[in-house]
Order: sequence, then C-alpha cells, then structure tokens
Amino acid sequence: MRYGMGGVETQTEQLARAFRVMSHQVCELETYHLPWGLTRLIHVCRAVLPADVVLSMGLSLKTWLLVTLLGRPVLISHHTYLGGDGWNLRLKRWILRRSLHVANSVFLAEKLRELADLPRLPIALIHPCCPLECLAPQVGPDHPPMDSPGWDVTFVGRHIPDKGGQVLLAALEKLAAFGCGSMAVAFLGAGPAQAEWQRLSLACGQRVSFLGSLPASEVAVELRRSRLVVIPSLWQEPFGVVMLEALAAGCGVIASAVGGLPEAGAQLARYVPPGDVEALADAIRNERTRPVPIDWAARHAHLERFRPERVAQLHLQEINRLLAARAAA
Repeated sequence: MRYGMGGVETQTEQLARAFRVMSHQVCELETYHLPWGLTRLIHVCRAVLPADVVLSMGLSLKTWLLVTLLGRPVLISHHTYLGGDGWNLRLKRWILRRSLHVANSVFLAEKLRELADLPRLPIALIHPCCPLECLAPQVGPDHPPMDSPGWDVTFVGRHIPDKGGQVLLAALEKLAAFGCGSMAVAFLGAGPAQAEWQRLSLACGQRVSFLGSLPASEVAVELRRSRLVVIPSLWQEPFGVVMLEALAAGCGVIASAVGGLPEAGAQLARYVPPGDVEALADAIRNERTRPVPIDWAARHAHLERFRPERVAQLHLQEINRLLAARAAA
C-alpha cells in the first residue's frame, strides 16, 4: 500500500518492481489520499484478503485498522515522522508498541522510539532505494560528469522554507559580495516558496535558473551537468535520497548536518550547521577553490547499499520474520 505523489511513492514503485523481478506477486494500493467510500472499501478488501502480507509505506490508521480486522499480517515501513495529536497520536503510539516496523534511517528509528517511549523498541533499519539505473552510465573515472554548459551549484527539492533554499540564496549573495559572482545556479523542483526565492535570486549576484519539477530521468541529466549539489535543509530530514542521487551523478555535495543527511552521505559530503549562511558560503567557496578529490571506489561501495534489489531483499527478510512469528503464535 502506498501514499500519493512524492518520495514515498517513488520508493514504493522501486520496491514493487524489485519484488516482481524476484517473482513475487505485488498489488499496489493507494489508501491515503483517496476517499473511502463503499466501492473503495470493497476494492481494498478484495486486494488485501488474498495477500500473504501487507507492506504499509507509512502508518495510516485507516489502513492499519482495516488490515488488522481482515486478519492479515502487516509490516510498517516508516519514511518520515508520525504526525497527529490527541487521540490520533495516542493510537499511533499504541500501534508502534504492538507492530513490526522498519525505519529508513537510524535517526528516524530513534525518533519513533522516543514517540513510543520505548528506548529498546525493535525497529529494523532498511535504508531507502536509490534508482541508480536512471543515472546510467554511472559516473566514474571513465564517465565524467557533463561539463558544458554545466551548473556550478544545484538545488534539488520542494520549494518550501524547511528545505533552506533561502539560506542557499543568502550564501550565494555573500559569495558575490566577495568576488565569487556570476555562477550558474539551478533550482530543480517547485513549491509555495518559489516566488519568494525567485525574488531573492534577482539580488544574489549569480545566474540563477528555476527549472521547475522534472521527471526523474531529466533530474538525473541535470545532476550529471552539476559540479556541486547543495542540500541546505533546516528541518530534520529523515534521510535524504537526493544525497544518494547527487553522489551517483558524480557531484560534490554540501549538506546541512541535520537529521539523517549525514547518515545518507557518510564521509562523502561536506556538512555545515543548518541555517548558517557564513558556513555555507565558506563551504561553497572551498569546494570551488579546493575541491576534495572523489574517491570513486568509496562512493560506489557506499551506493551499492541502496540498490533497489538489495533493499527489497532486506524487506523480504523482515516479512519472513513476521510470518514466522505469526505461524509460531
């Protein structure tokens, strides 16, 4: 079962594709955004009843209640925080304590344990998939990034204040004031902050282009044209798949030292305090003047951990553990 458009949907599609390659039958259902009328309810029940197991991409109370009433085992795969308040949050805390869970980062697993108030709550760690195949040919010594016309700095993400685009633009303005102007900068994505960011870009002294929301294949092309990707997030990112995509494309990466981003990039990226314009400007200047040589072997070894087939196999291990425990009960 999957959510609507976004990173979770992308993860769902990649996992479903990998499961099918392994000869498993998979039925994908949208149970979050669509209204729950009688026709919808019957459709979901007909899909769930024959299933050996339900993999819920996130904790939806309606989905969990229906699957539980139908007597089907469910594995909950968490990719972001649990929202809600009052009885909604209390019920989610109760479910956390009584279900089998997967988290996409150590950071998110600890947040879930805090919410459940159970420091030893067993939560399996399974990192997200990175669609490396969409970046083929994989960048490396024999496939250097495209460099004409090229982007000096690239931002990829939803255009909302939490993603920190305004911090990047302030850092770029500071760089221009110190003689590092006229850089080619690309903003990929869209969102409610775009108009404000476009206004700020006019005064930052750089050549900023807003490319809008692009298909994954076109994002991959733009990343391969980029020398540096900046991830200036202000909120606690549960993980950060864009980090993996930037590394796979052969880009240098600067990211906020926040949430699961350091887990996603390990030692392969530079990190700055979130919201620190001075530190970000210094990191960009250092990356341009003294770039760290890319360790291709370390980068490829890191990315291998996130291949869809490996992530799918780890999910299957947890599913088999769930089914074995259910059979023994």
